[in-house]
Amino acid sequence: MQKVRGVNLGGWLVLEKWITPSLFTGTTAIDEHTLMQELGYETAKQLLNQHRGSFINNQDLLQVKGYGIDTVRVPVGYWLFDDQDGFIGGGSRYIDQLFSWAAELDIRVILCLHGAPGSQNGNDHSGRTGRVDWFRRAAYRHRSLDFIERLCQEYGGQKQLIAIEPLNEPLIENSSNVRKLMKYYRQAGKIINRICGDSVSVIVSDGFRASIVLPGVAELGDNFVVDSHMYQLFSDEDRNLDFAGHIKKAQSRRDELAQYSELVDKVFVGEWSVALPVTEQVSYNREQYIEYASAQLEAFESSAQSGWCYWTIKTEDKGVWSLIDNPELLSSLT
Repeated sequence: MQKVRGVNLGGWLVLEKWITPSLFTGTTAIDEHTLMQELGYETAKQLLNQHRGSFINNQDLLQVKGYGIDTVRVPVGYWLFDDQDGFIGGGSRYIDQLFSWAAELDIRVILCLHGAPGSQNGNDHSGRTGRVDWFRRAAYRHRSLDFIERLCQEYGGQKQLIAIEPLNEPLIENSSNVRKLMKYYRQAGKIINRICGDSVSVIVSDGFRASIVLPGVAELGDNFVVDSHMYQLFSDEDRNLDFAGHIKKAQSRRDELAQYSELVDKVFVGEWSVALPVTEQVSYNREQYIEYASAQLEAFESSAQSGWCYWTIKTEDKGVWSLIDNPELLSSLT
């Protein structure tokens, strides 16, 4: 996979309440699945069609291209094509439109299975919060492979498609999970290679457990790109860092990624952001966010051979998670 400078199209075809809270107004829903159940099929379908048809458009892509972006990473759920388990399908027509825009604008596309059957991590961005059954039931993993096969059949011939990521951020709790995950990656890789050929790379997530996942990926062969997501706001360690500490940690990513490259040939930072822990006592100004972005980009540009994708393209609140509203975050690239 050629090195990319990308952005994620988060909150579009897999809803996330914090990205588009207006869709959840007047409900107690916490994720896409509970929103569908609470609204009822016809109301939910109308809401989804309106959102899917308007949240991302070709002007958005043109705008971020002007920031230096050349690739979009697109989260999708296993319900992309058809209604499944209470989820409403029909999202594939918007992927069709995306490829048309991407061809016109010369933007590359990565498709990522964010929402897998049974949920692979129990988070809202898998479509369903709570239980993590993807590892517990082989049937869910088989259904995921079936979905990857259909994704390849539908879009493998698209010139703008450069990679497929068969699973986003799996929750890796034990060695058994690692074995199941490696088997799944191997099977998914074979499907992608068979249908799409060498022009479409296979990206595999380290699930925030690089130390135990990378050795397994290395044994799979050299056809895989490892995706490592790098945030600095969710752990207790990160919440206790001052601004200088965050800059130092961002700079250390260069060596961290270089160490990953000793095990695998290709490393990709599929998600990162300038979002930092904010409290009543601690906040940051625009200049600090730009400095923090620059420190991260320097590390990623030098040590992530396959590039990076910012999370995310837009949010309703237009804060620093929203790249389209904060182009100065990429100013160090020019």
